[in-house]
Amino acid sequence: VESMTLPATMTLAPGATGTLTPTFTSDVNGRQPTNTSVTWTTSNSSIVSINATTGEMTAHAEGTVHITATTASGAAANKCG
Repeated sequence: VESMTLPATMTLAPGATGTLTPTFTSDVNGRQPTNTSVTWTTSNSSIVSINATTGEMTAHAEGTVHITATTASGAAANKCG
C-alpha cells in the first residue's frame, strides 16, 4: 500500500453509529494493493468506541476523538478527527 486516506472529520451524535472507509492508492509501480485490511483504534473509547476489525463506531458522549487506521503491514496509517 502506497498510501491510505480517511475522511478528515466525521460527526456522530451520542447513540449514533457510523463506519469509516479508507481509500487506498497504488504503489509507485501502479500496482493496486492486495491486502487492504486495517486495524482501527480510538483516542478515547468513552466518547467513541470502534470495532478494531470493521471500523464501525458508536458515539457514547459529546467530544472530539482521533480515529486511527493502520494497515496490516504497518506501512500506512492515517487519522480522522
